[in-house]
Amino acid sequence: MNLQERLQALIGHNLAVFELNDQHDDEGDLMPDVVPGKLREVGDGYLLIETQTGDGGFADAEQLVSIRYVTSILHIFGECAGCAVDAASKAQGG
Repeated sequence: MNLQERLQALIGHNLAVFELNDQHDDEGDLMPDVVPGKLREVGDGYLLIETQTGDGGFADAEQLVSIRYVTSILHIFGECAGCAVDAASKAQGG
């Protein structure tokens, strides 16, 4: 199973995607940026993440993330709505 197949299995699940940005730390290294949200779409070389700021900014937004700049992806399964749907579906035999 390749990365794209694994990510497609996580569509609808909560993720935290860490990517490189153009900001540098004190040593001159690029600092990672984090995009938390729900995975909406996986394509050739990109992810589409539905984000919620909850801080007076945009209520809902979509962020396009280039896989080229992704350093790590965390599946937030403790409070993941997608995991809850999967668990309910399995419990009902579906």
